[in-house]
Amino acid sequence: MNWSVKVAFLMAVLCWPAFIAGQSSIVLDDNVTQRHLILFDGNAHEVSICGFLPGAIYHLTATPVNGQHSFALALAGGGPNDSRELDFQAAKACHTVLLQLQSKGSLEREPVYLTIGRVGDHPVAGPTNTLLPPAITTNAGVPYFQLISDVFIGGNCYNVTGMTGSGNGAAVGSFANGATSIGFPTGVILATGQISNATGPNNTTGVTTDFPGGATDPDLNALSSATVQ
Repeated sequence: MNWSVKVAFLMAVLCWPAFIAGQSSIVLDDNVTQRHLILFDGNAHEVSICGFLPGAIYHLTATPVNGQHSFALALAGGGPNDSRELDFQAAKACHTVLLQLQSKGSLEREPVYLTIGRVGDHPVAGPTNTLLPPAITTNAGVPYFQLISDVFIGGNCYNVTGMTGSGNGAAVGSFANGATSIGFPTGVILATGQISNATGPNNTTGVTTDFPGGATDPDLNALSSATVQ
C-alpha cells in the first residue's frame, strides 16, 4: 500500500459517522416506569425496544452508571437529539433507539441505565375528551425506598440511605399521567386519606376517606393546618 492510499484510508476512518458496535433488545412489561442495564459498545449503540403501547407518550433517560461519560438519545429514523432525555409518541409496538456517545473515542461494555416511563396514554383513533385532561393514575403500597430512589429521584443514580416511613400505606404512593392536568407526568403523592381519591372527580360534598388520627407525615401536616380531605 503506497502513502497516498494509506492517507486516503486514514481520512475515511476519521470521517466515518457513528460506528454502531453494540446492539441490545428490550421487551417492556406492564410497569409504568422501568429501568434496564445496557452494556454500551463503540460510540453508538442500538437498542431495539418492544412492548410500546401505540399512541402512548414515553419518556426515556440514559444515565451512565459510572458518571464518566454523557450520552444522547435519539429515535431511529427521527430527528437528531443532543440530550440524554427523549420524549416521543409510540407509533407501533416496537421502536429502535440510538444511544450516542457525546465525546470522541469508543467504549467497551460501559454500563448505562436506560429508564423508560409511560407518561401518557393517547389512543391513536377514537373519541377524545377535549374539555377535561386525562385523570392521573395512582399506585399505593410502593416501598419507601423505591418511591425515593426510582420515582422521586429517578433512575436510582444516587446512593440513598436512612429512609423511614410512617402512616397508612394507602395514603402514600406514586402517580402517573399527570402531565396535562397538574404539570408533572409522574411523582410521589402523600395524603391523609386514600391516594386513589386524587384521580377525581371532586364534585361531591363531604366525600372523604380521611384516616383516623390525622396525618402522620410531618411534611404533609406542615402544608395544612386543617384536615386534608
